[in-house]
Amino acid sequence: MPIASLTMKAVQLVFLQFPPFLRSPDGSSAPAERIVMTNSLLTESDVVFRALIEAAPDGIVVVNQEGRIVLVNLQTEKLFGYDRAELLNQAMEILVPERLRGKHGFHRAGFMSSPLLRPMGAGLELHGLRKDGTEFPIDISLSPIQTDSGLLVSSAIRDITDRKRAEQRIRALLDSAPDAMVVAGEDGRIVLVNSQTEQLFGYKRADLLGQPVEILVPERFWTDHRTHRGKYMEHAHVRHMGAGFEFYGQRKDGTEFPAEISLSPQHTEEGTLISATIRDVTQRKRVEDALRQSEASFRGMVEGTYGVYRAASDGSILMANAALARILGYDSERELLALNLVTDIFQPGEYSSHLFDQPGTRKQFARIAAGWRRKDGKVITVELSGRAVSDDKSDLLYFEVIVEDVSHQRSVAHRLRHVQKMEAIGRLAGGIAHDFNNVLGVITGYSEMLFDKLGADPKLSALVSHISKATERGASLTRQLLAFSRQQVLEPRVIDIQEHIKGIEDLLQRVLGEDIRLTIDAGSHPVHLRADPTQLEQVIMNLVVNARDAMPSGGNLTIEISEAHLDDEYCKQNPDTRPGSYVRIAVTDTGCGMNQEVLSRLFEPFFTTKESGKGTGLGLATVYGIVKQSAGHITVYSEVGHGTTFKVYLPMSEESVFMPETASVDGLVPSGTETILLVEDEDSLREVAREYLTNKGYAVLEAREPESAIDAAEKAPHPIDLLLTDVILPGSSGVQLAQRLSASYPQMRVLYVSGYTADAIVHHGGHDPNFAFLSKPFSLSVLARKIRSVLDGDQAHLAQVAGVTESAPQEKKNGHPGK
Repeated sequence: MPIASLTMKAVQLVFLQFPPFLRSPDGSSAPAERIVMTNSLLTESDVVFRALIEAAPDGIVVVNQEGRIVLVNLQTEKLFGYDRAELLNQAMEILVPERLRGKHGFHRAGFMSSPLLRPMGAGLELHGLRKDGTEFPIDISLSPIQTDSGLLVSSAIRDITDRKRAEQRIRALLDSAPDAMVVAGEDGRIVLVNSQTEQLFGYKRADLLGQPVEILVPERFWTDHRTHRGKYMEHAHVRHMGAGFEFYGQRKDGTEFPAEISLSPQHTEEGTLISATIRDVTQRKRVEDALRQSEASFRGMVEGTYGVYRAASDGSILMANAALARILGYDSERELLALNLVTDIFQPGEYSSHLFDQPGTRKQFARIAAGWRRKDGKVITVELSGRAVSDDKSDLLYFEVIVEDVSHQRSVAHRLRHVQKMEAIGRLAGGIAHDFNNVLGVITGYSEMLFDKLGADPKLSALVSHISKATERGASLTRQLLAFSRQQVLEPRVIDIQEHIKGIEDLLQRVLGEDIRLTIDAGSHPVHLRADPTQLEQVIMNLVVNARDAMPSGGNLTIEISEAHLDDEYCKQNPDTRPGSYVRIAVTDTGCGMNQEVLSRLFEPFFTTKESGKGTGLGLATVYGIVKQSAGHITVYSEVGHGTTFKVYLPMSEESVFMPETASVDGLVPSGTETILLVEDEDSLREVAREYLTNKGYAVLEAREPESAIDAAEKAPHPIDLLLTDVILPGSSGVQLAQRLSASYPQMRVLYVSGYTADAIVHHGGHDPNFAFLSKPFSLSVLARKIRSVLDGDQAHLAQVAGVTESAPQEKKNGHPGK
């Protein structure tokens, strides 16, 4: 007899002879351990059953008709963390979470209304609540006990935490399987499915659990399915995982599909479970149906897409279609009949591994990748699907195989991986540049202050000047890294590309030297694009310098400007592009060219083929970053000894050409007396800025993070005139800090600084298109002018000085979401 039944029987016997309303001297129910039972009253079996209650592995809780606990065992104390005395006479709902108590009471009342009609419960899963407030999953089975004093209900409670964890692990394992998996009990009802089952059949997991497995097959097959399932269950103890048989599945929407199912019995304590692995073979069935048709009909169906051949086990080709000849670059299928798969087509050593070492051991194979040699010697990648055809004695006759050339798909996948790699490198480069910017900002600030204090001492001033020059070279390096990672500040405007390139033609010729002939083909009519003109010049200049270095003995360089339209098909082959009209700038040289290894790493930062000290490896990386940040596209074609062509595609614009206004700037560094709240989490950078601004006459309050900034503002003796804050701060952002302070200081101006783009403000809560922004690293004199401009309300003027844009930031497409 199962333990649960024994313990329930013991509870019934004990309560029939010793009602739970035995009272202690004070009139309360006597705890079980205080009830004294003499041998004259207890039979030997009663003693055994009472001992069983205490020794039961499950918790036993007995409640009366009012739902109050009248008996618990030792395991209940262990499960729930209560002493026995704390539970007696308490409502049963003390053992379940508060959110479930009303539902639990409703179900208990329903059980009590007709208990004698209810058998021993098979188990109800819910959550239990321990004394310390922790919850845990439990399985509870109920049984009525009729006594002289009234009806009692006994509950057997089991902690199923381990079982639930095991189920979660099993479910995770099932969800990782490539095929649909369905587990059913002996009664044919579904107890477990994986996520692939949901996708294949269109049901939610909850809709399938508890349903008969026949829900997954068309109704006309239900009777046969039940018959076969019954026969399988009769011999499940000797059956192993099936090799797979075919049937039709039916989705929730009523559509049918051919499927292959493999069965495996799983023996558990609760009984035998049947695990079914189901695979949609719609595509395979289509191919097989085509193979079964006549050769003429078959060719008409697949000639344009798939190659087909029949071959003997030694690799000799018995039959081939015209599509296979085209895939391999031959004029007709007759040429293929003279070839051998092993020696002429498969890459060395691949034939036996992709077909069969021992013919007849497998009947079918699908989508096996292999390397094939074309007639011109080029290696392509194909996928093979087919079957082995044997005679009645199981001797192999031949293979029938369908071939698909997947070289193009593999190439597109490779390009996508390359784009993803460049994105990852860009994020890393941007992070390095940001941290480096903070260091450069400190060096620049103290160098300026030291230079001011040294006065007329030329020797010391020269030393400081060297520091400043080195810092500027470092800042130039970070700008190139930010360009590659698409995190620099751009000032795009509409420009006439022909006029722009003609305007720098003399400069380009000087860069190339006299031994390289420069030709510019700008087209016959104006073409406008939207880009940052400075960055566009940097793109062209870097490409020209790269071409010059590839032609040490001289040569020709051609720059061509034309219009181009990238359609959907092109963009499918190049995942980093978008369809539309573009301006194409092609830069072609007659230099030494590059091999495939160099081309694969061409745009990586710090990658260079030049001698040590001859290049930083950032030129083409900068080109790549600027083009991508400008929503453009770049390609390169090169062959060793035959030169290189770079093609840059930038979005075309129908707008009028923008004519920027010029502004004169006074060289004096302005000062002021206003109160500035400086918020910067980089301590050294905050210190140098505070000292410099204090020397300029400002009252400076400083803080490292938003909460201390709020505190400093509240204690300030004067209103805050300007908030000077980094975009990203510990636990918050400069934008959020500005919003909090603006309620108390409505006249307060705000100046944001960051090592990343102005777009970072948009991504961290900013919505004012006229915010003031300064990009790190910056000199202290530029900071002072910028502060004066913001306080005086002349932001547009100082944008020319600081070299930053004050226009509304565009939506950020890529880049590091940091400060």
